[in-house]
Amino acid sequence: MHRLTCDEYEAMRDRAQERCEICNRPDRETPRGELVIDHFQGGGAWFVRGLLCDRCNSVMQRHDGTAPWGPASRPFAAKARAYHLNAFGAPSKETLQLADAAIHSRLERRAGLTRSI
Repeated sequence: MHRLTCDEYEAMRDRAQERCEICNRPDRETPRGELVIDHFQGGGAWFVRGLLCDRCNSVMQRHDGTAPWGPASRPFAAKARAYHLNAFGAPSKETLQLADAAIHSRLERRAGLTRSI
């Protein structure tokens, strides 16, 4: 599903050091007792970003424009952006530009839906 080799997954775990890459919560303290593999998909871009707790994975949905920001998630916006730009495997500049265009399009669509309600 995420197209990772065992070595890539282990490298990602080494990078995360058994902690969420945004909030630093230890994996054993998450509701699942483990971190989830986070990825971006949209606008012709697809890449794995890293390992997150469920809460921060939800924050990334807000960053990606697939869910609205709320008062609990908004404080994590800058960390979410930095994490996105530092994705595992270092996506190319072009791939990140495709992702940013997709995010921008989603946010514009969401804003248009909000205005029409």
